Formats: sequence, C-alpha cells, structure tokens
Amino acid sequence: MESMGILAMLAVGFIHAFEADHLAAMSVMSSYRKDALKAMKDGVLWGMGHTLTIFVAGMVLLSLKWTVDEEVFSRFEVLVGIMLVVMGLWRILPLVDRRFDRWGKVFSHSHHMAFGVGIIHGLAGSGSVIILALSKVRDQWMGLLLIAVFGLGTILGMLLAAGILHIPFGRRFVRYPKTRVVMSWLSGIICTLVGLMFIYENIPW
Repeated sequence: MESMGILAMLAVGFIHAFEADHLAAMSVMSSYRKDALKAMKDGVLWGMGHTLTIFVAGMVLLSLKWTVDEEVFSRFEVLVGIMLVVMGLWRILPLVDRRFDRWGKVFSHSHHMAFGVGIIHGLAGSGSVIILALSKVRDQWMGLLLIAVFGLGTILGMLLAAGILHIPFGRRFVRYPKTRVVMSWLSGIICTLVGLMFIYENIPW
C-alpha cells in the first residue's frame, strides 16, 4: 500500500512540473540556451529549488504538527505572478532595444536563476503537496518521504519539459534567426500573460 502511495506521489510530481506557470518560466530560461544540456540543467536546478522549499515547509509543519489552511499558500501565487511578469518583460525588452541585451546574461551565464525561480514556485505549491502527503499517512517520516518523492517527480518532469521547450531555441533553429526571435517574443509574451493571470486570480480584492 505504501509503495503505491510512493509511486502515486512520483507521478503527481512529474505531472506537476508541466503546469502553465512552470512551463512559462522555463520557456524564458530555455530561450537563452543554445545547448540542450544547459537547458535541461536549468530544469533540474528548478526542480531542486522547488523541492527544497516544499521539503523544508513540510518538515516544519509535520514535525510541529501544525495545520495551515491551503489558502495561505495560495497567496504566494501572487508572488509567482509578479515573478513571471518580470521574467516575461526581461525576455521582451532586449528584443525591443539592444541596450537591454545585458539583461540576458543573468540567464545565459548562470544557472542560479533557475534554482531561485524553482524556490519561489515551491512556495506557491507547498500547501497542496503537504496536505496531500498528510492525507495519505500519519507518520512524520513517511510524510517527508512522500514529499521527497514528489520532488523527485518534479525534477524528472522539468528535466523533460526543459528539453522539449528548448527545441525552438536550439542549434537547429539558430540557422533561422527570425524564427528564434519570433519564439523569444512568444515566450516573453506568454510568460507575462500567465503572470498577470496569476496575479488577477489570486490577489485578495
């Protein structure tokens, strides 16, 4: 029975990686990568940051036996929305004015950004994952194991997602600069719109 729960959490984590806000952020980061392996490394680091946040939150809540309303965690969706808007504009502005080209170096010269983005996404996703883990077991250590397995699923899912999202920005498409520019515009616009949607849906009016 426990093994089924572990497999279920792995699958849930894998699917979780393909949510709209995660893909929007990763598409922007992938647009700065010419190498698929570097894009996939971003995906792994995003998953690690996401897992770290959820695991720490779960460890605190499970060990102290605190119960927190999931609505509290949903407020972090506003923070995620703001982050996505910033990332989207960060992708668009260099395409509008070359004076902003240096902004892209934040993504293209470092993988730290992917880890940080994953941490912020983890803040928004912590509540539902912890509540799901608690609903399946009462043992603290098993709960933490389920959260860790969920995290492994997100890492594997984002590894695959990053590889797929990188395709329009890879070496094959570099031969067609206009295609790359169009796809970069799309990634920036979509990321911005998803961010605005998250802010609108989760901000307390």
